[in-house]
Amino acid sequence: MFGLLAVLCGGTLVIHQILRLARANPDERLPWFGYPSTTPPWVAVLTALGAALLVLGVSSLASATDSLMIPALFIVMLCPVLLISRRHNRQVRNRRFAA
Repeated sequence: MFGLLAVLCGGTLVIHQILRLARANPDERLPWFGYPSTTPPWVAVLTALGAALLVLGVSSLASATDSLMIPALFIVMLCPVLLISRRHNRQVRNRRFAA
């Protein structure tokens, strides 16, 4: 139970930080690695804490569940981050081409 709760909390923190970055940089693309020029406070802490909870939760679930579920769970929790970044970057690109 702890592992699942840690994965959910970690995923929520990582999703929250990427949404904060997207709101703080409406006209700038979000890099895949690193941070954009405008970074709200506590984003690095949210990222580190969320990633640590994800790794801790996945490793805790590894001993209790089937090993094939673990990478799938990790990927499922990180997919929203990739989708939010992609959507934001596409909106920025479309605004630049429209202007």
